[in-house]
Amino acid sequence: MKATILSLALLLFLGACNDDDCNNTACTEDFRSVVVRVVDQSGAPVDLDRTESALEDGTLLVVNTGNPPEFENAYTVANDSHMDDLPGSNNLVTFRGWIDDVEVVNQEFVITRDCCHIGKGEGPDQIMID
Repeated sequence: MKATILSLALLLFLGACNDDDCNNTACTEDFRSVVVRVVDQSGAPVDLDRTESALEDGTLLVVNTGNPPEFENAYTVANDSHMDDLPGSNNLVTFRGWIDDVEVVNQEFVITRDCCHIGKGEGPDQIMID
């Protein structure tokens, strides 16, 4: 009997997170980011002069100019602050990076979104450039 009640409660909790009812969802306070490391062929971190992440329609999510990576040699593709900019549960985002005005990175990611947080559906953890 207890197992049935617990299972029913779990199903109700998991079912509470849909697009129509996100206001009633209890979310954690953590702040999530999708990041990518950029390295050269020897595995050494590469400092990009500028990066940007954009949706298919051209909406810019992240623009980073002249700053070092935020997370130990990793660049932000998207984070929870972009929840309102992501129109669906699976969003194609292109991460691009430049050195001396030459594009050296152009990588697509699928960024997922639920009621509470973003996540990485598809895409590498690391990009190697020449």
